[in-house]
Amino acid sequence: MPVDQRALVPLANARNGVAHAGIHHIAEVQTVFTTCLRLVDPLLTELKIDQKQYWGGYEQLHDRLIEKRVQCARIELEAKLAKARADFEQRYGHLDEASRQTVLATITRYEPMRYMEHDEEQECPACASRAWLMGETYIDDDKNTVVFSPFMLMCSACDLHLTAEDLPLIGNLANEIDLEERPENFYFSAEQVGTIVAQDWEPGT
Repeated sequence: MPVDQRALVPLANARNGVAHAGIHHIAEVQTVFTTCLRLVDPLLTELKIDQKQYWGGYEQLHDRLIEKRVQCARIELEAKLAKARADFEQRYGHLDEASRQTVLATITRYEPMRYMEHDEEQECPACASRAWLMGETYIDDDKNTVVFSPFMLMCSACDLHLTAEDLPLIGNLANEIDLEERPENFYFSAEQVGTIVAQDWEPGT
């Protein structure tokens, strides 16, 4: 499970929660801790520091913690999918096919309330209805095109909500998508193109 900006979301939330509100959810401690471990490894490689020597007697613990977190993430994902499928069947299982399609077309017609920069339609992995990948975009300088980086998936039909940690565990949901749009066409104005940079985790900066 590679570390990128999406994988750092729990770490950023933990940092901001503690720094600005003095709170942090105890259930997220393991995720945050193993993310930190995974973050250190590529830094060691970049700095040409031997990982065995760095971790020393903690190497096996390091490996086990990461392995355990991956296993837990898969179990949590399966639980989410199972619940979403059960909820979907409970809500729409009594409807005939034509009625079900009409209801679902209405429920999934609109994207969920957006609190991320961009979204793309995606078939829900639980109920096969229209769902939405939500995330952020950036400019690929080599291709001069806009690329979408998904952070989560939401389905209004079965209420499935997948996080950045879940997406890599299901097919290609975590894959970035080339929107095949030139930046000056995609963003509101050409003046904004030069100001699109990675977001700072610190609010108000």
